[in-house]
This record gives sequence, structure tokens and C-alpha cells, in this order.
Amino acid sequence: MFDEKIKTPQLLHGLKYQRGVVNKLLKIYHEYNSFLEEVLKIKEIFSNDITIPVKDVAQRLKISPTKVRKYLEQIYDDIIEFLRDDERKPIRPEPTMYSLSVKDRYNKYLFVENMQLDIIPRVGEVMELYFLYPFFRYTYFEVCKVYHEIDYDEHRIHIELRHKLNRFVEMKKDEDDYNRFPEAYKNELNVFHYEKGLSFKKGEWKSI
Repeated sequence: MFDEKIKTPQLLHGLKYQRGVVNKLLKIYHEYNSFLEEVLKIKEIFSNDITIPVKDVAQRLKISPTKVRKYLEQIYDDIIEFLRDDERKPIRPEPTMYSLSVKDRYNKYLFVENMQLDIIPRVGEVMELYFLYPFFRYTYFEVCKVYHEIDYDEHRIHIELRHKLNRFVEMKKDEDDYNRFPEAYKNELNVFHYEKGLSFKKGEWKSI
């Protein structure tokens, strides 16, 4: 069932995204159980920074690379069958975790992790976040993008916000401000042109 383009290292290191499933598979006897138990002890396989060659795994476990491939294919077949089983329990035991990011007019952003919300906001809805007032000098934010990341036992949602504007009023204010201080705007563009996408540095938000 596997395409030849799926390489053995991809199958091996792909196990790091399936820890929840394989732990359940180990509760039932399979030919590969002892192999899988030993593989789960190899920390390098589950690291984002290190890639361990398949031949090194084979040498550690004292089996042939061919057998490593055989066991991995069996494991992935069983993972697919597990995920397709209508009778299995839901795979998300923990509450959904949210993160927020807000960009200012200079494309600098503030990132807030580990939040919990009762509902998933939709694009175009407005959120009032009082605790962000010291950074942005306003509390109303519009949801402009919502990203979902689904893992075996986790659902992570990232919400991208922007300042909720009364566009006519803001345009009028900006026009009046520009007419009064055109040089300041030109200098500002020169300063911030090279800093697009940067995050706030410690203490920097206080002066903006």
C-alpha cells in the first residue's frame, strides 16, 4: 500500500507524530511490539534537531534495515486502521489551547500563548482584550485569520488579530495628522522599512 517515494527514514521519524496511537497499539500483541518498544526509547527519533540514520537504528536493535522497513510498514498499516475505527474513543482528551498574535501598524507583533476560550471565534468577529491596552492603546481587536493545527491528542488554534477600526474616522484622523506632520511620516517610513516582521524587543513597546 506504500508508494515507493515514501522512504524508510520518513516512516521512522514520522512516528514522533503518532506517539499517542502507537502507545495504544502496544496494548495489543503484534509481531513488531518489541521492536516498537525499543524504537520509542531512542530519543533522537523524536527530536526536531537530530536525524538518526535507519542503519544506526538497525545496528542498535541488532536487526536488518529490511526488517526495520517491514515493521514500520506494519505499524503504519495499524495506525491507519486505528484512526479509521468508528468505535475508538475521541483522540483529544485535553482542552483546546489557543494562541493569539496582534500586529501593530509597523508590522511588529505581540504573541500570546496558552489561552483557553469557550468558543472558536470566526473571521470578522471582534474581541475585546483589556490586558493588551498597555501595548496597543486600544482594546478592540478584529479576528482576521484562524489557523487550526490537529495532532493525535491536541487541537491547537492560532488567532491572528488586528486593531478594529472605524475606517472612515481613522482615515480622516490619519489625513489630518499627515497634513500637520508630513516630515515625521517620511522619517518614520525610512526608519521602519527595514524592521518589518520584527517582534517587540524587551521594553520597546513602552515607547511606541
